[in-house]
Amino acid sequence: MGALTAAAILPSLMLATLGATPPRKPEGFSRNAHVGYQAQRTPDGGFHVRFQFKDPGGQLLVFEHTYDYQRTVDMAARFGVPSSFFQPFFEEERPNREKLMDNGLFRRTGSAVVPDLSAVTTYYSEFTEPIAGFIYSYLREQDLDTRENRIAMAMAFVQDIPYGVPDFEDDGINRSGLSPPPLILLTGYGDCDSKVTLFAGILSYLMDPADLLFVTPAGVPHVLTAIRATPAPGQRHINYEGHSFVFADTAGPGRLAFGELDREEENIHSFSVEPLRWKALPYHEDVDYGPQGQPVFQDPGGGAVEIRPRDRTVHP
Repeated sequence: MGALTAAAILPSLMLATLGATPPRKPEGFSRNAHVGYQAQRTPDGGFHVRFQFKDPGGQLLVFEHTYDYQRTVDMAARFGVPSSFFQPFFEEERPNREKLMDNGLFRRTGSAVVPDLSAVTTYYSEFTEPIAGFIYSYLREQDLDTRENRIAMAMAFVQDIPYGVPDFEDDGINRSGLSPPPLILLTGYGDCDSKVTLFAGILSYLMDPADLLFVTPAGVPHVLTAIRATPAPGQRHINYEGHSFVFADTAGPGRLAFGELDREEENIHSFSVEPLRWKALPYHEDVDYGPQGQPVFQDPGGGAVEIRPRDRTVHP
């Protein structure tokens, strides 16, 4: 069956031939054979993304959208703290460090400093809105627009994005291995925690954001989402503040169903939970980045990415 395109919903554009990608193969890179991802700068300053994936029923779909390239790069540059942040420091430096965390969308949890998943989801929501619009329009056209189908479509979209562990630390910015949504767009891949911010951002336009939790299984380096819902028989879920939340694992490239966990997590019964909270995002102009100054972000993909489907019979 041929690929359906969103051309009637979102503007399409012919792409020029692109170079090899990813420019540097990330650790653990894997993807499904039907997946194609192309992104390239356009002459008018855009950044056109074309992503071929399969819906939950196995139908090929194509999402296309043109973002503003410079805005994509500029917003991606905010995320992260200077690599020097984790060196020993004097107590009088603590107020400035708090500002660095605010600016970089990080937070303190106990003695650890980690990406603030709610802040990342909030700040980069403009990049997920077109994807949510694509899902909504497609389901409406097919007369399939239900909450369950919105979840399933968003899961399929994010799971099909190639998996890879981000490693851009040589630019002087520590991101704790997370690519926020614009970095996923600029490189064409992401890992589990990167993808949960993309997934939560999409769903925040398709349901109440208060229905979403970020969940970390005990003893496993993994992050997934849980969504408030009445669990069907066999669906894995947790109870939080008197409500049931069903697991949604979007790491991919495996296409786990809503409420299904992979083998590493299926016997785990202890999880840490972080509710998604839409946040105010202070930015401190007076922050001190130290003698080396603020690290300069460089687009890892160089404005051109191509990941071609391995199965040529489904290449659109």
